[in-house]
Amino acid sequence: MGYKILIADDEPEIRDLLRLYLENEQYEVMEAEDGQQALDLLRSRKPDLCVLDIMMPKVDGYHVLQELRKESNIPVLILSAKDADSEKILGLNLGADDYLSKPFNPLEAVARVNSNIRRFYALGTQDVARGEITVRDLTLESLRNQIGLVQQDVYLFCGSIKENIAYGKPGASMEEIEDAARKANIHDFIMEIGILLSNDEYEEVKENVWIAKSATVAPTAYINGPAIIGPEAEVRHCAFIRGNAIVGKGAVVGNSTELKNVILFDKVQVPHYNYVGDSILGYKSHMGAGSITSNVKSDKKLVEIHLEDKKIETHMKKIGAILGDYVEVGCGSVLNPGTIIGRRSNIYPLSSVRGYVADHSIYKNKNEVIQKEEY
Repeated sequence: MGYKILIADDEPEIRDLLRLYLENEQYEVMEAEDGQQALDLLRSRKPDLCVLDIMMPKVDGYHVLQELRKESNIPVLILSAKDADSEKILGLNLGADDYLSKPFNPLEAVARVNSNIRRFYALGTQDVARGEITVRDLTLESLRNQIGLVQQDVYLFCGSIKENIAYGKPGASMEEIEDAARKANIHDFIMEIGILLSNDEYEEVKENVWIAKSATVAPTAYINGPAIIGPEAEVRHCAFIRGNAIVGKGAVVGNSTELKNVILFDKVQVPHYNYVGDSILGYKSHMGAGSITSNVKSDKKLVEIHLEDKKIETHMKKIGAILGDYVEVGCGSVLNPGTIIGRRSNIYPLSSVRGYVADHSIYKNKNEVIQKEEY
């Protein structure tokens, strides 16, 4: 056939098996045993298709794919032991054309290679058109002249949660915003961010756990992925991060504190015996010793969020609390499922909080809530 195929995989047995089957189909095969070697061969040898593993030394497959898509549009078939739907969706969204999970049938792998080669290169002289545009006439320069640049920097909750969700769809109804919030998946969100983190600033210490090199993690702390620990953060002895967690810059996760499905913004402190699950804690918020977020109702019914005079049906059994910036929660307090606390509010020690607490409030119990006179 005359087409060149790059096999990028750190397992020599996989490379040998694929080479045998692909060469039998008259392909010219080249091999890479790590991500950096794959990038070098993609640039120097310019293969027509790449079979790409994800978990490789030096540079993982996601980074290889991102770098490749800056320079080339050749077909990429991901071949990986990561078989979760979220992994497949992530790989395809990053630019892969096909995804095959290990263990695999080599005949199926060859069939997928053939299919991608056929779609990309075996069009003969036939023009491919979309409307009045002939695809073969398009050039990189012509596309640049017609396509705008979209800002890619990530800014989390600079405005209200409503404003952030509505940013992608101006004029969205409250119902649409609520639906978007319910569908949000922190697992996929962390995975997408994690693979984009700089290798100069972060280290993937184990699968899907990225820790900033300036962060401090005690040897007795346990961190399950996916998780991101930001710069200058501190994870103290016996902290238990169960997964799906983002710990912001300068945040403190204290001894025997447990986190699950959380976002801790910069400078958050959960320093002593806290449980924070299915929750978001805003900038410089602080939870006193022993204070917790309760994320499941005692009757196991779906959580409702009561925001001023509006009731939001979440259709979820597990939702903790959302704390605004600079919130102070006193020792031993319980934030019940669906609690929202406005910025710069203070919660008395040993309080049981339910529902919505407005900005700049002092909360002792549901009948004793006052506004701060100065803030």
